[in-house]
Amino acid sequence: MQGAGGSSDSTPRVQRTGPGMPLEQFTPTRGLIYSVFAELDKFGAGKLTYSEFEDAAVVVGIRRDNAKRFFQTMDRDSRGYITVQDWGDRRFEKQLAQFTRLYVQKTRGATGRHKDVREVGNLYAALQMALTKLKLKNNGRSVSHERLLEAFEFIDADKSGALSPIELLDAFHGMGIYVTPQVVREAMETFDRDKNGMIDYGEFIGTLFPTLSKGYRI
Repeated sequence: MQGAGGSSDSTPRVQRTGPGMPLEQFTPTRGLIYSVFAELDKFGAGKLTYSEFEDAAVVVGIRRDNAKRFFQTMDRDSRGYITVQDWGDRRFEKQLAQFTRLYVQKTRGATGRHKDVREVGNLYAALQMALTKLKLKNNGRSVSHERLLEAFEFIDADKSGALSPIELLDAFHGMGIYVTPQVVREAMETFDRDKNGMIDYGEFIGTLFPTLSKGYRI
């Protein structure tokens, strides 16, 4: 991708505006990168059009020609949109990490967290918040198995089919739900049925839905 200064590089170059935290001091997690996709996907369609991506790129100071070039790189099949799988593609990790840094610093501040959001100290409350957010993003319809799996796989960075406590914390944060360490401990005790220190997808669904979401389809 050609940068704002004319150099050729695979990383999108940006024109910064206003004060900002040095980029090297801010390392986006998978959850944070996922949260940006979810935020830009305003109607929960599971995809981003170029116009949606361009609007966000302009906000953070990326030139339109650079934004278009990067979008086309992610949209390998020229469909006119990118999916969360494209967004999570490891080949674009460096570029999306930089984009995420810029976006969250511009829209949320230096910490990358949404402003005025309190920490949640109760597992039940955190899970209900997660289900509500997913349902709202699904236009009020029941949360689908595919949408849950999509989020789970995105956060599962090593593709092990299970989430570690750190990945679980990142998953909550990626949804804009900032939980305390106690919530993560409670979640591991609740969902880690085989007590191997990980939560696999079967454990997560098998425990969560019978107790909290009888009205949801999976």
